[in-house]
Amino acid sequence: MEHAENMNTLVIGSGITGIRVALDLAKNGVNVHLVEREASIGGKMALLDKTFPTNDCSICLLAPKMSECMNRDNIELHTLSEVESVSGSEGNFEVTLLKKARYIDEKKCTGCGICIEHCPTTVPDPINDELCDRKAIYIPYAQAVPRVAVIDPDHCKHLSEGKCGACKKKCPRDAVDFTQMDQFLKINVQTIVVAIGADVYRPFELKKYKYGKIPGVLTAFELERLLCPTGPTEGQLMLTGPYGKIDEIKDIAFLLCVGSRGEVHEYCSGICCSHATKQAILIRESYPNISTTIFYRDFRTFGKNFEHYVERSKTDYGVDYHRATVERIERSDDGRISVVFDETGGEERKKDKFDLVVLSTALIPPAGTVGLAAKLGIKLDDWGFFQSKDPLLEPTSSTREGIFLAGCCLRPKDITASIMDASSASAKALEIMNQMKKGLEKELEKDEVVV
Repeated sequence: MEHAENMNTLVIGSGITGIRVALDLAKNGVNVHLVEREASIGGKMALLDKTFPTNDCSICLLAPKMSECMNRDNIELHTLSEVESVSGSEGNFEVTLLKKARYIDEKKCTGCGICIEHCPTTVPDPINDELCDRKAIYIPYAQAVPRVAVIDPDHCKHLSEGKCGACKKKCPRDAVDFTQMDQFLKINVQTIVVAIGADVYRPFELKKYKYGKIPGVLTAFELERLLCPTGPTEGQLMLTGPYGKIDEIKDIAFLLCVGSRGEVHEYCSGICCSHATKQAILIRESYPNISTTIFYRDFRTFGKNFEHYVERSKTDYGVDYHRATVERIERSDDGRISVVFDETGGEERKKDKFDLVVLSTALIPPAGTVGLAAKLGIKLDDWGFFQSKDPLLEPTSSTREGIFLAGCCLRPKDITASIMDASSASAKALEIMNQMKKGLEKELEKDEVVV
């Protein structure tokens, strides 16, 4: 960590992309400020069950890297924090962060969960797409980093009404602190890397899919939480939550390109075909009596071995693929879900019944992207993602010197491509800081000669 005091970087976003950037730079002696607006680092990957095309446990791959970020001396985590303003230029950015109150003393909290047990207030859990509830004081998920409770000020009865306070009374470490306030932090960095990922489109506006109207119609990410052992059903394939309840599932349909490729957003989201294939394989492995059918307009499997992955799903797992245009979804008289479609090359409309319909929806720019771009002084493309300086020659450079981009904030992409971006962006940021350090050392040598 030689000369680490002269090298400082801000990394915005702490999913797998931001984590990889932070670790790459930290291992090269850079002081990293890792900023995350949620209560835990990890991003979307921490909430996945498996990763394609290897079907490895997602959190098993990610958790050691999350822990390493937490324990490295030259990485400082800023959770529940957002960028408030940025001034200066490459080599000398002054950044103001807004750090929201956690209402928990992070040095005292051990993550024991006693406070959560005694909290009387339950609210829909956004981490699980409101498929279940959580308490007003909570730990995001079992492997959260930092594993420290956080209080939701919008639903805490003590903060909103001056009542309750059960969590403070029961905490054995006296870690609950209702007097905490939001605070502003100022930091100076030479470079900035943006890795805020993407959000998942929820197709309420597409009436033909009846999302939120018919029980059993859910998004692919909601299914991911149902399949995950840390999810609302602890990995059991049953539907719960505000969109209905289904205990017995025999037939599942996956509908691709929902909200993508001109339906709402013009672009292809890139991961949907492989993601649906992965989920169909996982279901067939755990529930061989459940049939899985994937409806697609075109199939696009990007990446090494992805095409083989799809072929294996057909031959080894019996996943059925239908090239068709889905016209609408209906509720059948028997309570099941009818998918009405036109098969490509066919002359007549067809209808099949399913117990569960999974919508593979578009990846979209995260909430707050426009505001963050304005604060950073960088441009967005026509679809609302961050714009590269040159998509071919400098794909991870933003339109402002000293600020770099990585992962899904550039465009929809999978984990592997995001990690490649992370290595590229961190290398570019490191190159600038090394050049500055060498320039500073030369100036110091000149001053010593003069003296």
